[in-house]
Amino acid sequence: RDVAMVFQSYALYPHMTVAQNIGFPLKMVATPADEIARAVKEAAARVGIGHLLERTPGQLSGGQQQRCALARAIVRKPRLFLLDEPLSNLDAKLRLETRLELHALQRALGATTVYVTHDQEEAMTLADRIAVFMDGRIVQVGSPREVYAKPQTVDVAAFIGTPPMNLLPAVWEGANAAVDGHRLALGESSATPRTIMLGIRPGDLRIADSGIPARVERIEDLGDSCIVSVHAGERLLKLKSDRLLPLREGEQVHVNFAPGTAHKFDRQTGSRL
Repeated sequence: RDVAMVFQSYALYPHMTVAQNIGFPLKMVATPADEIARAVKEAAARVGIGHLLERTPGQLSGGQQQRCALARAIVRKPRLFLLDEPLSNLDAKLRLETRLELHALQRALGATTVYVTHDQEEAMTLADRIAVFMDGRIVQVGSPREVYAKPQTVDVAAFIGTPPMNLLPAVWEGANAAVDGHRLALGESSATPRTIMLGIRPGDLRIADSGIPARVERIEDLGDSCIVSVHAGERLLKLKSDRLLPLREGEQVHVNFAPGTAHKFDRQTGSRL
């Protein structure tokens, strides 16, 4: 079928050497031995394991096993790659490095790749197009930017983004939304009152002179940015800033957003308005 797959568990043959594992797909289609040897060396060099060809999988680290599985997939130059969470067994540093290498490798090979992951950061950085699956259905398809900027459902909005989008029940009337009796400017008007779910990205939420009263719960200093968690009534909201905000835990503040930055969803269906 001209399809190659990289499994989450790598599925390497433990009794074979790295070279034999990589060359196995070619052996199965009766490729001459000299061609297999040449193709194995080329594939191993592409993923940086040319010096490990005589080892067995049990003598490799997790990252090396992952590269061996990748080399086995690319060795016969298939038309389609299927990758099932290939980085999930790697530690955080190695996962980031391998993700960059995977991206470069896919571009160099020019082959269509279907990549399954639960890590939205992987999806956003690797994909040309993302298909979001929920409850066995594709709920949205688009470029990473489209899925992030215009989530089509409340569930997608709550999933995509780190931290995820803040969601608030509200009543949309005129050019304002009322959240727990506090009126917030939306920048768009509704002729009739509508019950909606208001979505605000943490990067769009800000400390303001007026808006929703809240209490600072926690401040996470990430060095180049900070994430502030605030309690607004019974809800925990997240605010993200590219600088450390002069706040104290327990401080009473107001949070608000610029008109036009909020996302609006139908309360009953969860669909984007």
